[in-house]
Order: sequence, then C-alpha cells, then structure tokens
Amino acid sequence: MTIPRNLSFLAEGASSTGVLGTANGGTGLNTLGTAGQALVVNSGATGLTYSTPSAGAMSLISTQTASNSATISWTGLTGYNNYLIIFDDVYAATGLPQLQLQTGYGSPVTYNTSGYVIQYMALDTISHIGQATPSQITIAGFYNGIYSAANPGANGCVNIYNTNASHTGFTWFTGCPYNSSWPQETNIGSGTIGNSGGAVTGIQIYMSSGNIVGGKFSLYGISS
Repeated sequence: MTIPRNLSFLAEGASSTGVLGTANGGTGLNTLGTAGQALVVNSGATGLTYSTPSAGAMSLISTQTASNSATISWTGLTGYNNYLIIFDDVYAATGLPQLQLQTGYGSPVTYNTSGYVIQYMALDTISHIGQATPSQITIAGFYNGIYSAANPGANGCVNIYNTNASHTGFTWFTGCPYNSSWPQETNIGSGTIGNSGGAVTGIQIYMSSGNIVGGKFSLYGISS
C-alpha cells in the first residue's frame, strides 16, 4: 500500500483522533452543521465552514395535478411579492369552457369577484382584440374555449405582480387547442386589480363551466 505524502504520519491500519486540518486533507472542524447545510470555504479563504444554501430568487411553492377538480387553489400565501404559474396539458369536462383565475385576500381567503381590468388578444384563424372589466382573469380559451379531451391540452404561464401593493398586475401567455383537429388559439393579455382587501393570500383557477378534468399546475414564489 502506498501512503500519500500528506498522510504519511498514519501507518497502515492505524487510526487518528482529534481534528484533522485542511493541510492534511481534513476539514479542520470537530462538529457537524445543521440539517441541509453545506460545507464551503469561508469568506477569507482560510478554512472550511458550514453554510445554509440560498433558496434563490424563485422557489417552487407546490405543484398540483387536477383530477376532475372544481378548482386548483393555493391559500395562506405570504413572503413573496410576485408569483409565476405554469400549467400544462389542461383539459375540460365538457363543452368549450374558459380557464379562469382569481386572486383573494385574508384568512380564510375571500376571492375578488369584481374590479379586474384587462386587455387581451386571442389569435386563431383571425385576431380578437379587446378590453374588459370582468369578474376574473381568463387565461386560456378566451374566444373558443378549452377542448374536452386529454390530448391536446392547454399550456401556458401567468405572472402575478406586486401582490403586497395597492394594485396587483397580471400578464399571461397561453396556447389552447379547441378541437380534435388541433387548431390553436393563442391568448395574450395583461390586467390589474386593486387590493382593497389587502395583500394577496390566495389564488384559484377554475373552468367557467364544469371541472378541470386533468392537467398540472405549478406555483412559484419570486422574492426578487
């Protein structure tokens, strides 16, 4: 057995006690960090230390999979000023309903059913452009609705901004097949709502009629 030079003070089969310094291949530490911490070089580059990794600017809050669900919702939201929702393969129970979103406040959550101001563009074989003051945000199927079959499903993302301010803003970009021949409706929009009830603590997504039969929804909190 060849013993490396920096460990030559240990004979084969011998053991070492005490703290092994970094110069000899050790950590220079005699304790463990706490759960989830990582071993990193300290700020002075003179030794090793335990550190809690940063969560980063964007954190996954949760992913929910619809299964004939009346709503997909997140409540008790706090700690983030901005949110991002990504959804994929979403489809309806029957007909061609719209996929809609509301924000709410308080605990338990009271959802806002008025006060939304939006501008939208729905692109299919022609363009549909307009503005409205609805009781919700329509994020997919604005003009033709969402197809009631697993394949193809609707996909897209919604950004929700300034949830702790006097007004919350929305932008969304989605793709939505509306029949088995796969014609595609693209929805683009933006909007606002006044937070008269306080900061946003809840978000819910639902169909304008019927349930959300399938699809996956992921909510991320953005701390930047």
